[in-house]
Formats: sequence, structure tokens, C-alpha cells
Amino acid sequence: MYRLFNVNSACTNSQQVKAGKAREDIAAAMECIDKVRNGPLKGNIYLESANINTPFAINDRKLQDQCKAWQEKAANMLYKGSIESDESFFRFNLSAVHHEKAKSLLHWQRTRDDRKVVRSKLTTAMETLNPDLNVWRAYYYMTQARLELADHDLEGSAQSAKAALKIARIMHSKMEEENVRQFYYQLSQQAANNPYVSNLGVELGIF
Repeated sequence: MYRLFNVNSACTNSQQVKAGKAREDIAAAMECIDKVRNGPLKGNIYLESANINTPFAINDRKLQDQCKAWQEKAANMLYKGSIESDESFFRFNLSAVHHEKAKSLLHWQRTRDDRKVVRSKLTTAMETLNPDLNVWRAYYYMTQARLELADHDLEGSAQSAKAALKIARIMHSKMEEENVRQFYYQLSQQAANNPYVSNLGVELGIF
């Protein structure tokens, strides 16, 4: 249960932008990884380790490779079909793995070809998502919104954020709705008069 606390604490600190504390928590969980059964908790420790360390790896190829290795360990658990039930209540599936890979690669992308790989991973994540986890689609659309922005497609970026907002409201996810709001402010700083960006603001009730 201590390992479960570390992972939950790491996720919370990551969401609250307490990156240093999140790294400490997830590192503590990783120290015990070999003692954790092959279940959702173990898979999420690998994925969260990569997620939390991804921003620190932008100019660190060695850390990028380590993040990729953690994600591959998570993927291999699923490919081998060796997942055991545990008491963690975490969800763990290939859709999540592909999305986490897309998020990491998006952080590190530098070229159009890099972004094509991100798009491929994200498409696979969406196509393999279980219907009972539809709330995750909001997260995926926000990753797509950031990808479109990196590709300088303001219309596509705003439309993807709008799709995320729709799902967030259907699923009553206030946190994800706030993420869309913060992303809108980022878009509006770049193109305040863009009609698609303005429409996103209207949908958010800002205007």
C-alpha cells in the first residue's frame, strides 16, 4: 500500500505542477518495482515514471531513452498477457500506453516527421480506447490540440480543444474543463482574433 500511496502522491503532485516532489514520489515507487506483482499498479508506475520525467528529458537523450524503456516495459506486460488483478483500482491498457508515448514524443518533437509519429501513436490510442473509458477521450483530444498547435494549425487546435471540452462536460470532469480553459488562454495569446479560438472562448463562457 505504501507503493500505491507513492504513485497517487506522484500523480497529484504532477497535476499540481510540483514536478520535483512528483519525481521524488515516483522514484520511491520505482525502487520497489521488482516486488510489485504484474498488475495495473506496476504498469502505471512505469507509465507515470515516464510521464513525470518527460519534461526533464527535452535536452537529455539518455533520459528520453529511459522514459521510452519504461513505456516499453508497460507495453510488454500487456502484450504478454501477464496482467494480474490487484487492489489498486488503476486502469491499465494499451490505449493508455500509446497515449503516454504520444505525450512524451510531443514534448521532444523538433520536426514534422517527429510530429507524424506523435499523430500515429495518438490515433492508435483513440482507436483502441474502450468505450467505458470515454472520459479519457478528453485527455486524448487535449494532446491532439497541443499537437495541432505544434503544427501551427490554430483551427485544428481549437477544434480539438472544443471536442475535449464537450466530453469533459458530459463526464462532469471539472479538472479537464479547467485544462481546456488554460489552453484557450495559451491560444488566445497567439491569435486572439482567430475565429476558431474566439469560438472556443465562447464555448467556455469567457465572452
